[in-house]
Amino acid sequence: MADESAEWRCAGLRQIDRLLLGLNEHAGRVPGHDAVPVCIYWDQLGSTSHVADNRLPHLRLIDHPDEFCAQIAKDNGSIVLVSTHLVIARPTSSSDLDNLLRTAPVCIVPAQDFIAQLSSGSLTSLRQQLRDVEASAWQRHLSDAGPREWIYLDSVEAIPACERRLLHGTGKSQDGFVARFVNRPISRTLSRFLLRTSLLPNQCTLLLLLVPLAGGLFLLRGDYFGFLLGAILFQVHSALDGCDGEIARLKYLESATGSKLDEVCDRVATLTYAVALGIGLSRQPGSSVPSQWFYLIEGIIAALLIGVGESLLTRVPITQMSQTTTAESNRYPDYVRRHAPSFNPGDHLKLWIINHSKILFLGEWATALFSQLTKRDVFNLGFMLLALCGRPAWILHILAAVAGVILVFGLKSLFVTRLSGARVVRATD
Repeated sequence: MADESAEWRCAGLRQIDRLLLGLNEHAGRVPGHDAVPVCIYWDQLGSTSHVADNRLPHLRLIDHPDEFCAQIAKDNGSIVLVSTHLVIARPTSSSDLDNLLRTAPVCIVPAQDFIAQLSSGSLTSLRQQLRDVEASAWQRHLSDAGPREWIYLDSVEAIPACERRLLHGTGKSQDGFVARFVNRPISRTLSRFLLRTSLLPNQCTLLLLLVPLAGGLFLLRGDYFGFLLGAILFQVHSALDGCDGEIARLKYLESATGSKLDEVCDRVATLTYAVALGIGLSRQPGSSVPSQWFYLIEGIIAALLIGVGESLLTRVPITQMSQTTTAESNRYPDYVRRHAPSFNPGDHLKLWIINHSKILFLGEWATALFSQLTKRDVFNLGFMLLALCGRPAWILHILAAVAGVILVFGLKSLFVTRLSGARVVRATD
């Protein structure tokens, strides 16, 4: 049931397009479900949806209401009336189309009743019935915490609050306390602006790469302000790095290519940090020739170790860690199964330390604290503080040490994985 609200733009999409994409995603979470037939009944003729059919594989759009009603009547089914005032949030792990329709303000009417009103040339009573249901649900929303699966737009003025709520739901399970309380508020502020443009997520990823590249240029200066401004820009990139993902999730544009591009750009930023910092430290006024060569070589080696080590680690999925690593206790496999979504690709070293350091015996609070303190966001923030204290050389030393450990563990993980695979092949033979 599309009225003027279908053309309202919320978080970068028209309401009618967001509604269709949301219904499609929820319908796709029902295993073995046929494509759901959908017909858009417009108050005014000439309107259409901008969503391409290939983005709606779980819906089957029917242009003509008569054809739609004939099919529903043939199946002896009911029709669900949904208003374009409804904003559907991204589904949670337990959400699907049935759960959504049980909680959202919709009207379910027999197909014969809908056909009778459509034949009379008006759906006024059914539209009024839907509005009454929406008004009642909206009053309940105002009096309590409100539903999580949907948001209702009663007017254009409600769109900014809706956008803030949608952006608040774009966080990732891997977010640590720095990402949650420092980086996300910054990235969401920029994302609200970028959503009003035609910028695509991959374009945003490449555009934000200019920030660490500019930071590398400041590091090359080799003085206090150069190191400080460079570290600040790398921290800014860390904070804004979530914009591309937030835009992708709100516009339903996630892709494997975008995820890979984001991973590559993050790695380029880290390598730039190490090399530019090494060159900058080698150019410090008054430094001796041996120290100049030492910093230069350390920066290059750190970059090489980071590139090779992270490439090796990301070849093995996190879910294999409980299989390829000998658990010291029964707590570790259970911990990996329950907390795997909170780890990033390449966090194998962190899991290995958790397994072999006996930290699980101190409790999961201690394990969670260790996991939080070893996230990339924490390191970037710490590096900025070290630059502020005039200790840029410590940043390079930490990068080089961590890179060396990552490379050693990456080689070990690759060797163990191949050895396990060879054993399986021999056992099969």
